[in-house]
Amino acid sequence: MEISQAVAAVGHAADACALVDLDTVPTQEVRDGLAEFRTAISRLEAQFARIAHAANKAGAHLGTGARDTAEWIGQQTGTSTVKNRAASDLGEAMAKSEPLANAVTTGRISNEKPTPPSAPPTG
Repeated sequence: MEISQAVAAVGHAADACALVDLDTVPTQEVRDGLAEFRTAISRLEAQFARIAHAANKAGAHLGTGARDTAEWIGQQTGTSTVKNRAASDLGEAMAKSEPLANAVTTGRISNEKPTPPSAPPTG
């Protein structure tokens, strides 16, 4: 899949959510949907971290006047350079640890507090 297709799919998902009339949804469905939505956002943030790390590693910011990709994306989107840098750092950590990458990308742990899952007992 091309990155442009993946990004477009995220935009379509956001548009679909905007079409939900929350005033007509039963409370239990809102509650269940809220938890699922938070997990989905964490999964998307994990993918942002992967892409931010790849972009930084590739020097995507070079020639833009930004110190790094985190600063560049902050300038482009009005988002926090500190948070963008943390995302890139998480992407780097995920690249080095498959258990961490799996836990974050599946939403088992939040991208906001990544802690590598415990290793299974040996022996």
